Amino acid sequence: MLDLNRIVSQTRDWSERVLPANIRIETSLTAGLWPVEADRASTENAILNLILNARDAMPRGGTMTIETANMRISREYIEERHESFEPGRYVMLAISDTGEGIPPELLDKVIEPFFSTKANGSGSGLGLSMVDGFMRQSGGYVRIYSEPGVGTTVKLYFRAARAELKAEEPAEARRVEPTQKGLTVLVAEDEPKVMEVVTRMLTRAGYGVLQAESGDRALELFRQHRDEIDIVLT
Repeated sequence: MLDLNRIVSQTRDWSERVLPANIRIETSLTAGLWPVEADRASTENAILNLILNARDAMPRGGTMTIETANMRISREYIEERHESFEPGRYVMLAISDTGEGIPPELLDKVIEPFFSTKANGSGSGLGLSMVDGFMRQSGGYVRIYSEPGVGTTVKLYFRAARAELKAEEPAEARRVEPTQKGLTVLVAEDEPKVMEVVTRMLTRAGYGVLQAESGDRALELFRQHRDEIDIVLT
């Protein structure tokens, strides 16, 4: 089980490394937030994707807001809005920007694979699609709200866990050593800052890393180092 408030607080600590000085981060975290059942690494990756999207939407700077809240969603609420998810307890995590916004005619397309409003070469168009897929697999859902010239808000709704969250153990007790040292991971990632974070995590765990900034480069490296590569991460 995860405490999203804790993950957001930890994310804020390192996210300044991927944000320019003209973007300010604000947080509004609900006390007593319900725990959620979701994969931690995928949750962190989803948050990172949304932070990078918000950054790219504010090339001249602005404010990014990360907030959490407990939500009880009734069947009446779902039927009134013609939604397709299940009623129950959810934990909302929202990331908002004060950027350029998304035109109404494009809002329904931004989650589609390979669709991107960014300039060519500025992203794969898979970020929001992957976030949406992860949320669906976790029993949650994604909603996007945007107004041109005002900004965009992406809300992730996680199903709340049934059990209570246990107190986090001290960092020393939670440290996990790799079971096999010397393994080599081929990482394919077109966002330099994401590559930096992933590489740092893997090398700390004792893995060797080969970096590929594109699919073509990853294939080239795989052919060159076929006998050395144990895992491909993309």
